[in-house]
Amino acid sequence: MTLAGARVLVTGAAGFLASHVVRRLLASGAEVHGWVRPTTDAWRLAEMRSRLTLHQVDLREADQVRQAVDRIRPSVCFHLAAYGLSARQHDWDEAVRTNVLGTTHLLQALGAGGCQRLVYTTTCHEYASKAEALNEEDPVAPLELYGSTKAAATAVVRAWASGVGLPTVVLRLFGVYGPYDGTNKLIPNTITALLSRQVAAVSPCEVVRDYTYVDDIVEGILRSAEASLSGVVTINLGSGQPVSLRQLVEAIAAQLGGRVEFGAIPPRAGEAQSLWADVRRAETLLHWRATVSWEDGLRRTIAWFRTHARHEPLSSSAGTAHG
Repeated sequence: MTLAGARVLVTGAAGFLASHVVRRLLASGAEVHGWVRPTTDAWRLAEMRSRLTLHQVDLREADQVRQAVDRIRPSVCFHLAAYGLSARQHDWDEAVRTNVLGTTHLLQALGAGGCQRLVYTTTCHEYASKAEALNEEDPVAPLELYGSTKAAATAVVRAWASGVGLPTVVLRLFGVYGPYDGTNKLIPNTITALLSRQVAAVSPCEVVRDYTYVDDIVEGILRSAEASLSGVVTINLGSGQPVSLRQLVEAIAAQLGGRVEFGAIPPRAGEAQSLWADVRRAETLLHWRATVSWEDGLRRTIAWFRTHARHEPLSSSAGTAHG
């Protein structure tokens, strides 16, 4: 399947990762339809606004979702909308309504809309902590709000897509960072604090994660839409290289100077100790592997934050990273 000329739907289009996906889709020649909630500040899409069709759709409202899909009739859907990735988002009811019920509404609408490929992004936080690289056959055992509600939605996606015969790629994303990221997450929070000559107040940063620069992740997402795959396939997208959060924060401080206060913020409840990706399936099925090291990715991210005004208030509750 080629994306050039395809009618494509991106849910959560104004989000950090989704806005990068929209940008690449437009560059590929796709006809892009983006969904945002009515209350969303779509600042990340401002420079692209004239080249895509933006729809105000609340996934929690089944009628809105069905009517919007009927109007668009996408051939490919990238479902990136989610609740709970940010430390600011901790309402369980809202997480279930958006991640599980909202995804169900979308699936039901797509079933009648002629969609040919669904790409659903979920999270490494579906997995339990493991000292070795996590592969796609490892048990699902989430410990907190985001991972558990996304795991529930993943189960719904797999069952529904298998039942109706829609080719679907479930992408378990590990840590993603880069330009346009929200300052409520660890890397941009640390960067913006140190650029502002503030103390960077962070968690103990004792956990191990897998971070991938956003351009690499977007490439993997687009390849998953174009690859010759059938059925429902789950694929990890990550760098395959474990790194401690303390190491990341110290690398940022080494470039920017300033003071970091480790342990100023408590770790997130239920936080897994070690999450990093086995990416052999992505290499085999998508011919994809991350090409940007985390050191180079941090340099690019810092350079972007140096030259762009901050669009979100610096969060004092960010402290921990979430994939």
